[in-house]
Amino acid sequence: MPGLDELTRRGRSLGGERPALLDASGTWTYEALAAAASAAARRLVEAGYRPGHRLAVRLPTGAAMLTTLLGALEAGLTVGLLSHHLGSAAIALRLRDLDPDLVIDDPCAPLSIAPPSRPPRSLAGAVVLWTSGTSGLPSGVVFDATALLWNAGANAAALGLRDDDRALVQLDGAYSYALVHQIFSHWLVGASIAVPGQPPWLARVAGDIERWSATTLAVVPSMLQAMLRAPALRASLGALRVLTVGGGAAGEEMLRGAAARVGGALYVTYGLTEAGPRVCTRRFFPDRPPSPGLVGRPLPGVEVRLDGEGELWVRSPSGRAACIQSGDLVPLGPWIRTGDLATLDAEGAVRIVGRRKRMINRAGLKIAPAEIESVLRAHPRVADARVVAAPHGRLGEVPRAYVVPGAPPPPPSELARHCLEQLGPDWVPAAIELVAELPPEVGPWKDAASIRSGGAERDRFGSGGR
Repeated sequence: MPGLDELTRRGRSLGGERPALLDASGTWTYEALAAAASAAARRLVEAGYRPGHRLAVRLPTGAAMLTTLLGALEAGLTVGLLSHHLGSAAIALRLRDLDPDLVIDDPCAPLSIAPPSRPPRSLAGAVVLWTSGTSGLPSGVVFDATALLWNAGANAAALGLRDDDRALVQLDGAYSYALVHQIFSHWLVGASIAVPGQPPWLARVAGDIERWSATTLAVVPSMLQAMLRAPALRASLGALRVLTVGGGAAGEEMLRGAAARVGGALYVTYGLTEAGPRVCTRRFFPDRPPSPGLVGRPLPGVEVRLDGEGELWVRSPSGRAACIQSGDLVPLGPWIRTGDLATLDAEGAVRIVGRRKRMINRAGLKIAPAEIESVLRAHPRVADARVVAAPHGRLGEVPRAYVVPGAPPPPPSELARHCLEQLGPDWVPAAIELVAELPPEVGPWKDAASIRSGGAERDRFGSGGR
C-alpha cells in the first residue's frame, strides 16, 4: 500500500528490535510486523488477488487482524473491517454492502486461500469502516488508506505523541477511534501499542496500565466515569502521560476530576468516522472557566462551517472518498454533514450544543435505531417496532424499544435474545415495551421518558459496558 512504509518507517529507524505491538501472542517488533504484513500480501497475490479486490476481515484486535489488514493493503486490496462483537444479522447487512471476494474470520485458518471468482471492482488500497451515519442503517464508508494516515499524523501532532509512548488499546480496532487515533497514530511516531485479552476491561485496566507500562490511553466518557468512581482505577491515571476522551459528551466535572489525577495532559477530542475520524482536539486545563461542549479548534488542514440551521459540516484531507451500498461504490461530495449542532467562536473553536441525527450513542458506540427496528420487525411475532435513545447514568444512552406484537405476543425477554443473537450485546434494548400502537416519533434530543404510550408489558435488561 502507498504509505505502508511511512507507517513503520519511524519505528524501524529506531532499531530492528523496537516493539510495535504487544498482545496475547507475544511481542511484535516493527521488523516482524512489516515482514508478517508482506507475507500476507504475497499469499493474497499468489492466490490471484489484485488491486481492487475486496476483503472482509472479522478478527479480534491484535496481531492477526493488523497484519492481515496491512498485508491486504500492501497488495492493493480494499479491506472492510468488521467488529468481531457483531451478531449474525449485523454481519450479513455489512457483507451485503461490501460484497467481498474473500472473508477472513479465523486467525487459525490454513494459509491456503481460495482464488477470486471475479475481477477487481473497487479502489486500490482502500479501507472500509462502518458508521451509523446521520440516519438510517449503518453504511460502509470508503477511505483511501493514505487519507487515514494523514489523519493519524495530524492526531499524533495534536496530542504530542512520542516514540517512547506506549498506548493501551481498550477499544475495538474495527472502528476508527482505535484504528486511527491509537494504532496508526502511535506507529507513525515509532511508539508501541499494547492490546490486552478479552476479559472485561474495567476489571483489568489498572493492572494492564502497570503490566504494559502504558503512557497513553483513549476512552469514551462512560469508561472515564467508571475509572473515576473506583479508587484503584483513579490512581492508575497517574501513570499516564496522555489521556484522551472522545466519542461522546464529557461533563466538565468529570473532566476536572480526571485532569486532577492524570499524570500528564488530558485532551478532549471530537470527530466522526466519515472524517477519518479526528476533527478537533482541545487540551483541557482545569484552572480555566468551565466550557461545556467545547471541543477545540479543527486540526490544521480541516475546515468546518455551519449551515443555516446551525449544523456543523466538515471538509478534511482524510474525509471519505465514497460509501458502499449493495456492492456498489457511491461517490460523495467533499463536505460531510456531522448531524451535530454547534457554534463557532471568534477564534474558530467549535462548541457542540446539540444534535440532529437519529442515533444512539452508547458508551461511544454509535447505534442506528433503524438497524434494531429492522431486526425486531423480522421476528415472526412482531408487527412493528420503534427504537429511541434512553438516558443511562453510566453509558450515556441506551436503546429502548416499543413493539407492536403479533399473536400471540412474544415475551420481551425473547425479543431481547433475538436482538442479542442477530446484532450483538450492545444493540440489545435496555427496555422493551409491548404497545397497542407505536408512540409518535420524537427527535433524538428528547429522551424516551418523554414518549407517552399505552404499554401492555415491559421488561428491562441489564446493559454491560463495552
